[in-house]
Formats: sequence, structure tokens, C-alpha cells
Amino acid sequence: DTLKQLYEKTNPLAMQHFVARNGFDYEACAIGDVNGIVRLKVGKTPYVSSLLAVDGEPVGEMSVPCCTLQEIAVRKHLEGRGLVKIDVQMAEHLVITGSADFFRDHVGVVVLEATIARCHPDAKTLPEMVALLDTLGFRYIDDAGEWRSPQTGILLQKDLVFMKEDLLVDGNL
Repeated sequence: DTLKQLYEKTNPLAMQHFVARNGFDYEACAIGDVNGIVRLKVGKTPYVSSLLAVDGEPVGEMSVPCCTLQEIAVRKHLEGRGLVKIDVQMAEHLVITGSADFFRDHVGVVVLEATIARCHPDAKTLPEMVALLDTLGFRYIDDAGEWRSPQTGILLQKDLVFMKEDLLVDGNL
């Protein structure tokens, strides 16, 4: 499949390591807001490949299968609440909007990478991501990391932690 080819082309040992681990389940699809085939914008490195064109012009595009987290949860019969980490190069909002019911009903904690400045017309900024998760009942509770420009030191992205409000005690941790 094309995603496996992309991943094996960029990091062949990592794929073998993760798939071989006991209990690891691999989904050969991009995660976004639709179920079907999408065009993945392939960047200069795997870290800048995305459903949105980021970090300048993509070096190419690939047609790849795409799934929502909701679709995967139904197919895998997932139950209860869990933690979801989202880092999909400026397309985090697509993952969330494509599976709003899943996030509302089955996710207790979200860790996501949020971008400070709009890097693509369809991308969402940090304040917009906080507002989006607020509509699903999550409260921003902590920072988990950041990425700064190596040239200028300017803050570009933050890893944010959100918790479902009903897991908070009296509105607090």
C-alpha cells in the first residue's frame, strides 16, 4: 500500500519495529475528516507531509486511503475512554471535526500539536484549536512541549493537553 511505501521509503526500520511489537495495531490510512481516498501532500521529509500543503510547496502528492477515528473505533469495537495524541502537520482540526462524536463520547484526554500562525488557508491556529475542543467539552490544562524556529527562536508550535470537563473535580484537576 502507498502509505507503507512512503513510510518504508523514509524510515524502513521503524515500520518493522512498531508492527513487530506485541499489542500494536497498525492502520494503513491517513487520519482525517473523511473515509475514502485523499491526496497526501508529500513534503521534503516525512515530518512535513500532510493533508494540507505545508512548509512550502510539496515535492509530490500521493493518493492514499483516509479514515476518521470514528470509523476506526467502530470497526475495532473500541469502548470506554482513552487518550488521543494528534500530530498531523496542520490538519489536526480535520481529525477532530471528522470524529466529533468519538471525541465527545470516548476520549478523556487529547494531546495535540497546535500552530501559532496560520501556515495554510485551511489550517487552524492555536486559539482556534482551543475553541474547537471547548465545543466538545474539553478544557486546556497544560503544555507538553513546543517547537521553535531554529533560526530565530520564535515559537511556532505548542503541544497542548486537554481534558474532558466531566473528568475534572469541581471544575479543577
